[in-house]
Amino acid sequence: MSEDFIPPDLGLILWPVGTGDSTTVIVDSGRWVQIDLHHLTAAEDDQDDRVPVVDRLLELAPKNDGKPYIAAFAATHLDSDHIRGFAKLLDEAIIGELWFSPRVLRASESDDELCDDALVFVQEVNDRIDHIANGNTADSGQRIMVIGDDDLLGEDPYSKLPAECFSKPGEFFSTLDGDTLEDTFRVYVHSPQKGDGSEDPNDLSLGMQIMISDGEHRGTFLTLGDLRYDDVSAVFERADDDDLLWSVFQAPHHCSKKVMYVEKNGKEVLKTELMARIEATADSRGAWIVASCECIPETDKPGANPPHRAAATAYEERVDSGRFVVTGDAAPDPLVFELTADGLAQRAGSNTASTKARSLPIPEATAAASGRATTSHNSATGFGKPDIPT
Repeated sequence: MSEDFIPPDLGLILWPVGTGDSTTVIVDSGRWVQIDLHHLTAAEDDQDDRVPVVDRLLELAPKNDGKPYIAAFAATHLDSDHIRGFAKLLDEAIIGELWFSPRVLRASESDDELCDDALVFVQEVNDRIDHIANGNTADSGQRIMVIGDDDLLGEDPYSKLPAECFSKPGEFFSTLDGDTLEDTFRVYVHSPQKGDGSEDPNDLSLGMQIMISDGEHRGTFLTLGDLRYDDVSAVFERADDDDLLWSVFQAPHHCSKKVMYVEKNGKEVLKTELMARIEATADSRGAWIVASCECIPETDKPGANPPHRAAATAYEERVDSGRFVVTGDAAPDPLVFELTADGLAQRAGSNTASTKARSLPIPEATAAASGRATTSHNSATGFGKPDIPT
């Protein structure tokens, strides 16, 4: 990565960390949200194109009393390619609040083989829950947001937590580490909903639409962790267009074909209805699909892990030429999206576009406007109907 790299004032940084997720949402000059981490020790070698993402965050993040400050860290789920490096970040930075699904609360009770960083995350979550459930005030560095729904939340100690610690599918929140930012920030929760998925952690990933604004212009980022077809389809079926609108869509599960292909009669079948729905919710002012993975293979081998060429081709057909982009293609530089009058737009020169992108028009989509919560945590049915300011 260039030594003179400058983060956007408002926007996204998608770090090239191999096949894994590390996304930074810059809400304003003093507040960053980190979604997942994949910090590889090998990336600390200067000859490795992958970025040692925790090191970059510690260098570039806002400071609070001289210490790097991350307003919120969201773990979509606890697979190692989404949580690796958390212990180091927790040790060397202030993390205002933790976002996680109820699945994390079950992690210590299950037989899951969690990596060391995931175990540190679970312990930190439990420590913060104990602090709050015992009636203590949660300050920055002690806050949590449980995102999703589960019967477990009705049990102790979770039932003792205040309402502001929870956000369920179909609801949104506009607070960030104790501050209300209803004019500039909103998270709409898509998943996990009670009954979603299986016992596989991937199927219970956090799904969120994040809106950021400078008070005049707005852009939206849609991220669904490692969800596969059934649950991605459910998200797009049950939500309104406003709450699905995306300037940037992060291809689930590192550009896996399991998002849009299902097996039928021994053959893989593309679910065109879902792909059409994804296309229909793209921001008509400009939209990009990002795959957080190594470079896409030319062909798929049976049984190979993501990324998959079949998935990349399906995405390429849904956006304009050059707007399906891959973090591995940009390495060692990150992909950067900045807030503009037309929503989130890719910073010029921040990536080498996919060589197999196709020139197709971006579909019209419902325009988003600002949804204001009357409190910090409310049900919502969309941003509202006014046009986006330009």
